[in-house]
Amino acid sequence: MTDFFKHNLRNKNMTDKQQDKTTKKKVERKFKGVERFTLSYDASDSEYAEHKINAHNLVKVVNEMITLIERSDKLLNGKQKTVEIFLQAPESGVIVKKGSLQIPFAVELYEYICTVKDIVTTIETKDIFTALGLGIPSASVGYGVFKDIFRTKGEPVIDVKTQDGSNEVELLTENTKIKTTKETAILMQDDEIRRAIKDLTVAPLANKVDAVFKIKREETTEEQGEITTEETVAVEIESGKEIETLTKLSERIAQEPEVELKPEQLITITQINFSSGESGWKMRLDGKERAVVLQDVAFMASINADQASFRKGDWLKVNLKRVKTFGTQTKTTYIITEVLEHLVGKDRKLIEKQDE
Repeated sequence: MTDFFKHNLRNKNMTDKQQDKTTKKKVERKFKGVERFTLSYDASDSEYAEHKINAHNLVKVVNEMITLIERSDKLLNGKQKTVEIFLQAPESGVIVKKGSLQIPFAVELYEYICTVKDIVTTIETKDIFTALGLGIPSASVGYGVFKDIFRTKGEPVIDVKTQDGSNEVELLTENTKIKTTKETAILMQDDEIRRAIKDLTVAPLANKVDAVFKIKREETTEEQGEITTEETVAVEIESGKEIETLTKLSERIAQEPEVELKPEQLITITQINFSSGESGWKMRLDGKERAVVLQDVAFMASINADQASFRKGDWLKVNLKRVKTFGTQTKTTYIITEVLEHLVGKDRKLIEKQDE
């Protein structure tokens, strides 16, 4: 091999390595299509029957629909936003159904394309319409939030049990147990989703005769160059017992706190607070700094009697209690119930090891 060839080969290898280092992953958001659906409020009254609605109520309905669509997308797809929601003006020539008010929406759908070198792949995202149960006719058998609300009698979700390798989960409420999809279960547990569905249905149908709420979906097909649009009813809710079920959507199960006792734990005090009593203290436990409540009254009295003998960085052997409380957010509280030993030099010890 000549020196010239070796030199060129070495330069080529270096160039290839430089190109490899500069190769970047490119992610693009691309338009995928449009999902069209209509909210329909029917009643024998002087409002919906006359194709009108109070302006304030209309704003609330639109906002709740935005919440339902965008919140579902955020819960299932995170930062990869796959939807943009619009109010859709009715097409000219559309016949308005007698006795109903209809609010048409259009949702633009997006997908994410990842390109690395010459390899193009589609990043997986979840279909929110399927998870909500808007992708199939109301009479069909299937999963989805709007169907599963009634299968669980509107009760709050207590637990979700998953199965390895399966997208099907078991969803538990106080009085029901059903099978559904992971995506639907995620939405069923969310307070904002449940509130949005309640506000879309309960208040607008209250005190109205023959009141019915529907979500109607448009499906467009093309055959031999001819485009046809078919409308199907994805959700249909009548006033009466179904509304009674939907009123439960804002209820919550008051879950008992979870208490764990952790005896004879070695901790370091990282923040002291002589002035605030049992609060305002911090400790290092398992390599992490945590707020802690000091409830050992006798040890607190020893500290107050001789503050100079207790310092930041002192080691203690303690009995701990960890309490988890559940709600919109899970909160963990650490409590020192008893100080067993002050692990410092004898001249500063506030408590000695107790002989057994």
